[in-house]
Amino acid sequence: MESQSTDSVAVARDAWSVPEVMRRIREAGLGISDSGQVVHRPELHEPGHVLHLGRGTLTVYLYSGRGARTRDAAGLDTTLHGLPTLDTPHYIISGNLIAVLVTPNDATVERVTNALTARHTQGPP
Repeated sequence: MESQSTDSVAVARDAWSVPEVMRRIREAGLGISDSGQVVHRPELHEPGHVLHLGRGTLTVYLYSGRGARTRDAAGLDTTLHGLPTLDTPHYIISGNLIAVLVTPNDATVERVTNALTARHTQGPP
């Protein structure tokens, strides 16, 4: 029950959680599973949660707020250098979330991006 109350608080605060990311990806019609793996990137101050998404991975970095996320996101090099390859990272920044998606499927990139950004680009209900 604790994760449900934690998720409710995250939604109320307009903040992402790993279960909420997974729910939104599933609602977009994609299969996703939590690997249980945690990774670290030197340019990001939060740990990343590795999720398996089809033939790719989605690593989710969650921040306590947009300010901390904004500071870390400013240091990311999101420029595409050369032609895209199967391991080209796609960055998705939304609310308190930085997500790094690596997949060979452009349609998956679009669906995941839409699923993770729509929540934070809509106006008031």
